[in-house]
Amino acid sequence: MGREISEIIREDLIFTGLFMYIDKTSYIEDQQKAFNPQNWTPLGIEAVVKGTVSGDRNLTVAINLYDTMEAKPVLSKQYRAEKDLLRQLAHNIADDIYQSLTGAPGVFRTRIALSLMMKAARVFTLWIGTDRGQERQGRRAD
Repeated sequence: MGREISEIIREDLIFTGLFMYIDKTSYIEDQQKAFNPQNWTPLGIEAVVKGTVSGDRNLTVAINLYDTMEAKPVLSKQYRAEKDLLRQLAHNIADDIYQSLTGAPGVFRTRIALSLMMKAARVFTLWIGTDRGQERQGRRAD
């Protein structure tokens, strides 16, 4: 589950065009090591997120966001959610990371509504989904 949450956060942040991820083979620290900015600044990394996931059905995610230039934590937070809300949980984390680094609210929990009308059949359909088409729902009214 940690990998899936990490992937959603990564996709959210890269989608903005403001963030890049480095390949995991470039990581100098593993999850268990304490944050050391000297391990990241030579690579040009300005921020590092470390996190842990525990639980099977009820998830607890703890994250720490570090500023490598100032060598200090920027955000430390714990999140809780049921497993079936994993995507929303990851979007919440991405929103908090985005806001901590940019000062602007994140938009990753945003839902988009699209209304379609087929005149010949007089059918109306309302589609609701996320920005990348995940979790689509359609409602048809005749």
